[in-house]
Amino acid sequence: MYENFEKLRMFKNLKNNLIKHGSFKLPRPRNYNIEENEIQELNVLEEVIERPNTSLRILENVTTVGQKKKLKTLKKHKFKPYKARRVHQLRNDNLARRLRFSVWFTENSKQNADFPSNIVWTGEARIQSSGKLNR
Repeated sequence: MYENFEKLRMFKNLKNNLIKHGSFKLPRPRNYNIEENEIQELNVLEEVIERPNTSLRILENVTTVGQKKKLKTLKKHKFKPYKARRVHQLRNDNLARRLRFSVWFTENSKQNADFPSNIVWTGEARIQSSGKLNR
């Protein structure tokens, strides 16, 4: 019954908006300032371009723009919010172990053609162009 009441209220509001304003949506308030919104957008974009590794929370404190407005601005200009990720770092001693594994794998593959299909590969890894490997 409560659900029907909500639907009835929604259609009543839509009808009233259509009669009063000629649209289903309410018009913008008179104090809506396009220039101010553009300035806020530019502030957000400037901060993101200057510091691409800035979190949304820090960005909110610096620009005094709300979270929804920030996300909308970033999406509009095809930016994505920065999220820190833990990654392993490749060190110099990793090179010898990787080379040793490559030689071992190649020799076993030459001796037995089915060798690669007998290995159970587990886990996922994403190696970035900087050489960082995720956990």
